[in-house]
Amino acid sequence: MANHVHTSVEFQRINEAAQNRLKELYEKVRTDSHYQWFGDIFLGDELSYEKIEDRTWMLENIGAKWCYFEDKDPDYFTTESAWSPPIEGIEKLLEDLSQYDKKMVTVVRYEDEFPNYIGASVYIGNHELDSREDTDEDILEMAMEHFDDIKGKFDFETGEWADEKSEEFWEDMAWEFRTELIDDFVAETLDLLH
Repeated sequence: MANHVHTSVEFQRINEAAQNRLKELYEKVRTDSHYQWFGDIFLGDELSYEKIEDRTWMLENIGAKWCYFEDKDPDYFTTESAWSPPIEGIEKLLEDLSQYDKKMVTVVRYEDEFPNYIGASVYIGNHELDSREDTDEDILEMAMEHFDDIKGKFDFETGEWADEKSEEFWEDMAWEFRTELIDDFVAETLDLLH
């Protein structure tokens, strides 16, 4: 079974014309299925629903073998995908929307459920301003430098904790620490725009 990757796309700044275009694209998404497939927004004269369902097309154009919307709105959307975030699809969408708003500011955040990694990107129009991706091992190394309670308490070669107390400490605060890393990166990157 594939690891699921949760991705959120927030339009921090988007004009009405780009929002209207996004609504038009959302209307292409099929509603006769349990899932609302992200690839449906690219439906067009040369692209059928059948082609969108092709795994090779999905990997090359969306960046994941499958991806569906969990929620969507004119200011944001969230997706669930297999193994990877749908970065290629998001960038393809931003290329379309930037024709209506070249100054649009978009923040993409994603996390693997396992977790294997987390990441974020910030875009102006369809140009990436900056991005960051950290593996879970990288994050644990940063946390061990940051928190004395787990400093030197994990053996990366064996994958074992020195004691139960250290392992519980990490398990209790790991998601919060991961989220804080990404939120700090996004805030610092957005500050560059002011």
